[in-house]
Amino acid sequence: MESYNQLILAADLKYIGEENLEELKPQIDAVARMLNGLRSSLLKKLEDKKQ
Repeated sequence: MESYNQLILAADLKYIGEENLEELKPQIDAVARMLNGLRSSLLKKLEDKKQ
């Protein structure tokens, strides 16, 4: 979400258009979900190795 916050600031400062921001949001959400899934998977593997 940090990336999205930076893009909001860029839009507020008129470095990018609002339409660009709205176009990028679903892509950022998708990447965030993938990263969270990877994190969960790695944590589960670590827990499984400890047992």
